[in-house]
Amino acid sequence: MHVLQNSYLLSHLDLPTIPWQQGFLSTEFDQHMLWTVKNEPVSAEIGLIEGKIGVTAKEAKEFVKHQYDNLGEKRVVLYYPYYTATKSGTIDLNQERSVIEAVEGKIENLSKKHRVDVTMIFRDNDLEIVGNDKFLSEDETLTLIDYCRELKSRCAADLDYGKNIILYWSIVSETKVNMIPKDKTNLIFTKLKII
Repeated sequence: MHVLQNSYLLSHLDLPTIPWQQGFLSTEFDQHMLWTVKNEPVSAEIGLIEGKIGVTAKEAKEFVKHQYDNLGEKRVVLYYPYYTATKSGTIDLNQERSVIEAVEGKIENLSKKHRVDVTMIFRDNDLEIVGNDKFLSEDETLTLIDYCRELKSRCAADLDYGKNIILYWSIVSETKVNMIPKDKTNLIFTKLKII
């Protein structure tokens, strides 16, 4: 699934997600921040998706210019502030239970390196915690539980058919040019799968 499709689905479910914006030759990037830029196919064409992660405003601007000079209207250029993730994880929902997994840092620590700091399994009124039960703050835990409840309600038809809903999430901060995260953190959802 392309980034735009995934972002649309997450937004449609009223989930906070990456604030993608379309980049143009006239786009001005804040020089005090780092940026992520990439191209996306406009149609269902297969092709290499290029991108740059955690680059300066100058590099982001050069990437946008290069894309428009070489690819024209076959691709759309997307950009957003580069984020530093302090915690990431997954939510796995089915009709019988909800599972929240969390790891320090970025989602790849969980999805590719198979590290887990805490797993919380909810069944009816039962809660089982495996790992560091203090890893997530009370506010973080309650927020994630609220999203589990909301999604179970909104996606009841899929769950009734025996499907699982899997969401990737991160607690992130925008990142300054010197690689120092800003103080303000946000919970964002980055990927949705229904299997």
